Amino acid sequence: MKLLVSTFFLISLLALGSCNQTGLGAVTAVKNLITTPYRGAKSAISNYQYNQIKTAEETKRLSFQQHVQLLSSEQVDCQRPTRETAFEDFGNILKEVRQQVCSCKSWGSCTSETCSCETLCPNNFDIFKRRDPIIENSKINNSMAFRNYDSITLSDIEGTQGYCWGHASLTSKFNRLAFFDGSKKEARANLDAAPDSKERKESLEYYKKIIDDIADNKVRKIPGFNNLFELSYHPDLQSYLATKMSKEWANKAMTFQGLKTTLSTSPMKREDSQKLLEDIKKKIDNNQQPQLVFTRKESAGFTHTTLISDYRIVDGNIELCVRDNDNEPFLNHMCHNRIKINENGGLYYNFPNWGELGGATIAHNDNADAAVQFHELRSHCASEKDCPLNE
Repeated sequence: MKLLVSTFFLISLLALGSCNQTGLGAVTAVKNLITTPYRGAKSAISNYQYNQIKTAEETKRLSFQQHVQLLSSEQVDCQRPTRETAFEDFGNILKEVRQQVCSCKSWGSCTSETCSCETLCPNNFDIFKRRDPIIENSKINNSMAFRNYDSITLSDIEGTQGYCWGHASLTSKFNRLAFFDGSKKEARANLDAAPDSKERKESLEYYKKIIDDIADNKVRKIPGFNNLFELSYHPDLQSYLATKMSKEWANKAMTFQGLKTTLSTSPMKREDSQKLLEDIKKKIDNNQQPQLVFTRKESAGFTHTTLISDYRIVDGNIELCVRDNDNEPFLNHMCHNRIKINENGGLYYNFPNWGELGGATIAHNDNADAAVQFHELRSHCASEKDCPLNE
């Protein structure tokens, strides 16, 4: 009986959400409720894996800081350079010359013969640094060609207000896992063949499989397109992407975290707001664009999910750059809309119809996805750069 009551309660409340699709949401809510123990265990394992990577990253940074401090504390000795220091200076010159020829960095253009595998395919969060700075992900070329509200009409599944969580999640996955190659034209050309032709059908299924794989956190090369905007601009692929977003939305929003955030309408305490912004800042410093779920103040069910693309420090305070899937990419790239702590200690979002916020939290799938993507990207990089995959 308790299960039935809880199920009805979950469906009823989540159906109020601002990114709501009642039929799909109801079915998924029941499925997620029944599989809660399994999902909880899986989430715990993913969080453990993510925290292991995070700990290694923090240890690396601490070691680097200690090394810098040690060098700073050493006295400068004005002696004639020895042969060893002369060779070291020559090595530094060679390194600078090499940097002009190829880039020795994460995902750089250098080969493993001229740049260390540790640098090219780092065993830390630098593996996410495919674009630098991270806000470059927000540019139009790295964004979906349609907004969250457009997905309502594009998807094959009936919706009411959009698929914000699915839009944010799938965009993030493409930014990390998709490797575009516009020079390979054949599959792309077949996509525009006659509507009922065998070539077009096969090409469409080929690209749908790529989209499915990326949604499942797998690295894929995408021939025939130069970037995400081009891919998502194609009418047939737009429709499929929007439908995929609806399913991503349902799997993520129809959960107890979705319910909790939907009901969290009171402003957060200052210390909670500060901790959330600090946690998000750390993720961005670790080359990630976390997904943030939030509800408008005193508006149960008025809930939204966006990516946080960057941050600014204003008068010593953190202001988050919001990559809102209801906003235009060029405005997102400019950090036009921001979330910050207001004078009362709660959060404030300067986007139309929002203002003061109630509850806000990093999406429950953020760490889980990042942990899987981390290993996928390292494996792909090691293969591309002919590097050993040392764990």
